[in-house]
Amino acid sequence: MVIMTRRTRNIFKGIGSVLDIYPNTDYSEYLSNIDINGSLQTDAENLHGYWVAVGGYIRHAMSIADVEDDKKVEEDK
Repeated sequence: MVIMTRRTRNIFKGIGSVLDIYPNTDYSEYLSNIDINGSLQTDAENLHGYWVAVGGYIRHAMSIADVEDDKKVEEDK
């Protein structure tokens, strides 16, 4: 019979949690479906909000790139 020490058992529990084979805790309590106003949102609404934010990030990056391109064109004149 193999006897595991407390340390070894905790290491295996940690590995299991990382691999999500046998998690130590219920991680769903850390996931939030609540928006800024405090109302519950569905997964689809959350995904929609994320993609709207991604679109905003892309628009912002493109506007910065446009300004930089305009500066290069002016320098080349």
